Formats: sequence, C-alpha cells, structure tokens
Amino acid sequence: GTDAASGLAIAILDDAKILIPLNQASKDYSLHSGKVPLTFYAQLRPVNSDVQSGKVNASATFVLHYD
Repeated sequence: GTDAASGLAIAILDDAKILIPLNQASKDYSLHSGKVPLTFYAQLRPVNSDVQSGKVNASATFVLHYD
C-alpha cells in the first residue's frame, strides 16, 4: 500500500554478523549432542539512495541440511 517503506531489503547475517548472500549457504556449524543454538540476525539495508519510510513486512525460508 501507500504506507509501505521502499528502497530497503532484508539482509540475513550469521552469528559473527557476516552477511549471508541470498541463496547461498552459511558457514558450517558443529553439531553435537544436546541443544545447539544457531544464531542469525536480520537487518534492514538500503538498496538505493531513495529510501522511503513506512511499514515493513518480510519473510524468509530457513533450510537446514544435516549430514
């Protein structure tokens, strides 16, 4: 709608706050018995110089491959 923000994208970062490129795998994580926390971050980032304020909604799909 007309109240939506524009000129922004969602960036996903790993636990070291390093950008994970779109459709790319993150670094490998060691998994061991018990609970293993996996920490990721999301940020709003400008995609051009014409950023307009407003409402922001986003969704992301997280796929876990366990070998």
